[in-house]
Amino acid sequence: GFNTSSATNMSSMFYSCVALTTIDVSGFTTSLVTNMQGMFQNCPSVTLLDVSGFNTSSVTNMYAMMHNCNDITSLDVSNWDTSNVINMGYVISRCYNLTSIDVSNWDTSSVTNMHSMFRDNTVLTTCDVSGFNTSSATNMRHMFYSCVALTTVDVSNFDTSSVTNMQGMFQNCPSVTSLDVGSFDTSLVTTMYAMIHNCISITSIDV
Repeated sequence: GFNTSSATNMSSMFYSCVALTTIDVSGFTTSLVTNMQGMFQNCPSVTLLDVSGFNTSSVTNMYAMMHNCNDITSLDVSNWDTSNVINMGYVISRCYNLTSIDVSNWDTSSVTNMHSMFRDNTVLTTCDVSGFNTSSATNMRHMFYSCVALTTVDVSNFDTSSVTNMQGMFQNCPSVTSLDVGSFDTSLVTTMYAMIHNCISITSIDV
């Protein structure tokens, strides 16, 4: 029943409520909110989280928003307006029971930080990032790190001309069978450490 129509900052609102099993935020008005950093971070017992109606058009910071939400099995973020988001580091990561996530409509044109964006989602099988606009991105470190069940990662259209860090970007993705990084512009990249380490199912790669 919270009236959040005037709220601008929801950063760490439920941070580390480790025993909480249910959070009903389905009625939240978030049209003025600019900061959602760590809003549900470290809520490992929450099983259901309805954020499908969130108006995220003003949000610039989603860092670690749902990091370590271990027990969530589904998450509807398909209609989020992310056009103003700059920081998506760890946004949906270590959600160990999340099998799929629809981010195909996300506008990532303003995002500079994609560090560990989907890291350690160990049962995630599908994640369509083929339409991502990455022209502003500078950090892709550990973006898909240890997504061990992911079979396909279509990054063929990624604009990496501003990226400086690709460390461990696809590290420990043993189920991925093909990876097209042939068009990556790596002219500004300073570290590729373990970028494609332990991708044991890939049979060919174009670099």
